[in-house]
Amino acid sequence: MAAYAIQINERTLAGQSLLEYLTSLGVIIEQLNPRRKSGLEEALNDVKHGRVYHAANVDDMFTQILGKDYVQH
Repeated sequence: MAAYAIQINERTLAGQSLLEYLTSLGVIIEQLNPRRKSGLEEALNDVKHGRVYHAANVDDMFTQILGKDYVQH
């Protein structure tokens, strides 16, 4: 089996389509540099998995972070 290294611009529709096609054929075994998630994708993933916290105000936030011993100013 021969190994080839190609670069595909995943930002274009043609690049995305080609990558999906090659993946569906099963010819892609390993991506050398897998695409990193953007900050937005990570944030949406956090929301999806419930890793989001809410605070009514700043004092409430610091009380949640530091515990009951937080002295409000």
